[in-house]
Amino acid sequence: MIFTNLQANYIFLNLSVMNNIGYTKKKKKSRSALYFLAFTAITAAACIFIIKEGQRVKIENELLAYEVW
Repeated sequence: MIFTNLQANYIFLNLSVMNNIGYTKKKKKSRSALYFLAFTAITAAACIFIIKEGQRVKIENELLAYEVW
């Protein structure tokens, strides 16, 4: 009786662990995708900021070149 109870508990625990493994893999994939999208958005924003800052500095230098003291 005890042996069958332990065996049933072992099978139950293994099945629940196996189900959780699939769930965590799915959760990890979605988390990885979310991190990838966030990293891509931050990188794109940084690139746009650098390009705009370069254009601003270029225009400022052109205006300073024509300034008469």
